[in-house]
Amino acid sequence: MATLYLDSMPEAEAISGRSYRRDVATTLPSTPLSERLAGKPRETRPRRYGIFSATGEDAFWVILDSPPPLWFEPVLKRAVDLLNLPLEWDGYKASRISQRAVETTILLLLDCAPEDMAAPHMVPVNNGGVQLEWHEQGIDLEIEVSPSGMIEAELVVEAEDLEEEWNGRRESNKAPLQQWLRKLKRPR
Repeated sequence: MATLYLDSMPEAEAISGRSYRRDVATTLPSTPLSERLAGKPRETRPRRYGIFSATGEDAFWVILDSPPPLWFEPVLKRAVDLLNLPLEWDGYKASRISQRAVETTILLLLDCAPEDMAAPHMVPVNNGGVQLEWHEQGIDLEIEVSPSGMIEAELVVEAEDLEEEWNGRRESNKAPLQQWLRKLKRPR
């Protein structure tokens, strides 16, 4: 079972010493989303998030120097859910979700997504990849990250009769993705 840890938790120290506890629940920052939306101040110290695999090995760490965007916590929780899917989770021959796909997905969002963007629907792909979806305000945006970290995206804007595609790696020029994601700002 994959688990999400914060650096401030005693369990994170235990994990760094390679003693892994499977019974620790997912824990996220202490300022609830409802308080953030109400305009209450957020913690400003750097936050370190670690997602660990079922074996207790590091899957990856994300370190944020500023408060996380509003969409970040739901994305991390969903990432852990996806990593916990078993082999053949779809009842057929689906692969386990790739840690690389999850890591690339989270880092891509941190690179490109505005803080006030609506959280994506994050769904598994049967080849072990991850797909992000937004279907709102007349905009359909889908971003698929393969198990190897390749990214494919498609944007459809009905009102503008617009359909565009983009593909590459996280290191590629992501200006089109950044522009598309800015269209998905959270309604006020």
